[in-house]
Amino acid sequence: GKAWSLLIENPLQINPELYLIFKNRADKLAALEADFESTSQDKGEINDLCTMYQGLEATMVSIEQDLPRTFAEQSAGKVFHSSGPLSSSLGSLLRTFSCYRPDLGYVQGMSYMAAMCVYYADEYTAFQTFANMICKRITFDFYRLKPDIIAGYVSTFDHFFESHIPTLYSHFQEEGVSSQIFLMDWSMTVFSKALPMNTTARLWDAYLIDGEVFVIRCAIAILKMFEAILEVCHASEIIRYLAKLPPGIDTEKLIEHVSCINIDEKEYIAVKQTFEPKDRLIVQSDGGKGGNGKQHKSQNSVTTLLRPSHSTSALPSSEVFPSPVRNQRSSSHQISSQQKTTPPLSPSSSSSSDRKMFTRCSRSSSAPVLYDNDNVAYRRPSTSGKALKYEDI
Repeated sequence: GKAWSLLIENPLQINPELYLIFKNRADKLAALEADFESTSQDKGEINDLCTMYQGLEATMVSIEQDLPRTFAEQSAGKVFHSSGPLSSSLGSLLRTFSCYRPDLGYVQGMSYMAAMCVYYADEYTAFQTFANMICKRITFDFYRLKPDIIAGYVSTFDHFFESHIPTLYSHFQEEGVSSQIFLMDWSMTVFSKALPMNTTARLWDAYLIDGEVFVIRCAIAILKMFEAILEVCHASEIIRYLAKLPPGIDTEKLIEHVSCINIDEKEYIAVKQTFEPKDRLIVQSDGGKGGNGKQHKSQNSVTTLLRPSHSTSALPSSEVFPSPVRNQRSSSHQISSQQKTTPPLSPSSSSSSDRKMFTRCSRSSSAPVLYDNDNVAYRRPSTSGKALKYEDI
C-alpha cells in the first residue's frame, strides 16, 4: 500500500488535514442519518448537508448495501463484512470520498478498489491512494459514465483485441458479446472485482508504473489465457466467466501472458486518438514516465511485479488529474502568458464548441498542462518552453 502511494505520487495533493476535514463531514452526515433512524427527528440538518453535497444521502445507502458484497466469495473478503475488522474503515473511506468528490459520489465498483487500499495501508494512506487512483484518467472516465467517451475506450480495446486474438474476437462478434460488458468492469475496478486480491495487488504495481495502456494489455492477456475455454462458450457463459474469473487463477502465468502482449504507449495513444470524441483532446496516457524523464517500455515492468522499495527520486513524474477545487492557483502552477486563460466550465453549462482551455505547469515537470471544460488535465512535453497550441481533433 505504501509503495502504491509513492508510485502514484499524490497529484491531487491530499494531505492529512484535508482528509480529516472531509472525514469529519462524512462522519457527521452518517451520525445525523443514524439519529434520524433512531429518533425520527426532523431531517432538516441532514438535508442541509445534502444540499452542500447533493446526492450523498442515496450514496450513503448504496455504500452500506455494497459493503457485504465486496469480495464476498473470497476468504480474505470477510474482513470487510459487517463483523469484520476492516468493515468500518472501508465504509468510512467510501463516505469520505463521496464528500470529497460529491460530483461522483459513490458508484458501484468503488468498494473493491477501496477495499484493496484499506487492506494494504492505514486509513489515511488508503484514502490518498484510492482518491488518486479513481481520478486517474481511464478510471475517472469510466466512472463518469459518459457513453461517447466509454465507446472510445471500447473501440480502442477492440482494435488491439482483434489484432492479438482474431479468432476469439470473431467468436465474440458472432455471439453478440460486446467488449464493453467486461471492459467496463475491469477498468472501473482495475481488475479487483474479477480477480483474487493477491493477484490484483501484483497487477496494480505494474498499472501504476505503466498507466492506462497496461489495462488494455492485461485485459487482452486475460482473454488470451482463457482463449481455449471462451471460444467454445456461448454469450451468457462468456459474460459469467469474465465477470468472475476462476479463483485459483495462476498469477505467475497471467503475468507471463501480460508480458507477451506488446503494445507500445505511442501506438496506443495514436489508435485511441482515432476513436476519441471529436471535442476531446488526446495528448498522452497517464503513465509511462519515469522520474528521469525517459519513456518506460510498458512491456518491461510486468516482469518485476514484486514490491521493491521505491525512492521518490525514481518515481514516475507527477500527473495532474481532475480536482474537486476548481480555479486553484499556486506558485507551482503558473498560468502561461502565451495563452488566454479561462476557468474550466461545468459540463452542463457548455457545449463542445464553447470549450475553453488554459495551460499551467505541473509541479515536477516543465510540460504545460491543458484543462478542458470537464476539468480533465492532460500534459504534452514542450521543447520550446512556450505554451503549446492545442486544437480539437
